[in-house]
Amino acid sequence: MISGQRLTPARLAVITSLLIPLCFLLALTANYAPVVIAGFALGYGAVNGLMTVVKATLALAKCIRLRGQFSERLSSNA
Repeated sequence: MISGQRLTPARLAVITSLLIPLCFLLALTANYAPVVIAGFALGYGAVNGLMTVVKATLALAKCIRLRGQFSERLSSNA
């Protein structure tokens, strides 16, 4: 991935959510041009795969954040 750690999972979710409609807009303007249709297929496939990864990392990030909060509560009670 080009952006590496600079991009949070939440920002990546927003970006991929915006890219999916753009892929469909590309498909609507294709007029049966093979290059544009191939661009839609590749773009949609890549964005859909990225969205799958984003869903997993969002859940993992939330779990890690909640675990940190739980650990802080335990250490403050001790």
